[in-house]
Amino acid sequence: MKARIAIVLIMLALGGVVIWQAQTAGKLKSQLEGYVSTIESMVEYENNQIAQRAADDELLAETNNKHKLIIRENYELRKQLQQVSGCSSDYIDADTVEWVRQYRSSN
Repeated sequence: MKARIAIVLIMLALGGVVIWQAQTAGKLKSQLEGYVSTIESMVEYENNQIAQRAADDELLAETNNKHKLIIRENYELRKQLQQVSGCSSDYIDADTVEWVRQYRSSN
């Protein structure tokens, strides 16, 4: 009888250990799922940041190209204005621009 009681107690103890392990495994699984979700969110955030940086770089390159074009056009217009006005200076002031306007309107 005592042996049966001991066996039953051992089985109950082992059953308790199994239940505890199952509960612990469930908690661990839940924690792991939380970690996976966090990592997925971080990866998505980083991918969005990379895409935004690429878009910013593309916009910057486009802006730089437009800026270079404006500088070239400015240089060409200044050169034409110097030829029309006879001014050899690199600096073209408002008076020179006004003189060219009057010159063109009179011709």
